Amino acid sequence: DISLDPTGLLARTIPVPDKQATTIQNTTYQQRGALQFQTDPSRSAKLFTDTGMDLVAMAKTNVYQTKDSASAAKIVDGFFAELQPTSQPAKPVTNLPGSRCLQLKDKSFYCLGAADRYTIETTSDNLLDAQQQVAAQYAMLLSG
Repeated sequence: DISLDPTGLLARTIPVPDKQATTIQNTTYQQRGALQFQTDPSRSAKLFTDTGMDLVAMAKTNVYQTKDSASAAKIVDGFFAELQPTSQPAKPVTNLPGSRCLQLKDKSFYCLGAADRYTIETTSDNLLDAQQQVAAQYAMLLSG
């Protein structure tokens, strides 16, 4: 009986089609629950506390809700800094200032961006797809 989208954030996030979704997708997590999905939970716990991140919607993209736009940008910087040492730089999202992309060790692409108080995170096997997901998510968040 617990709502998967108590705040409406998930409704503003690019969904994974139901037949493709895993049990952890198309739902929201509060800060503590989101930590289980982080590569460095201790580092992320501090980052989330410092930025007031209180909710993440996990779907095709992950959207982290923070206290303000500066905090959303801080999460972009923090996530990027965590993965940068083991990744290769990739072209950021066109016309989206502050966006960042990396090619990970497994050759997939990881892109980040910020839209107001939200941080956008996504991965894809194709750089253009990852960039388009961030751009589409940005538009969805700012049009509501």
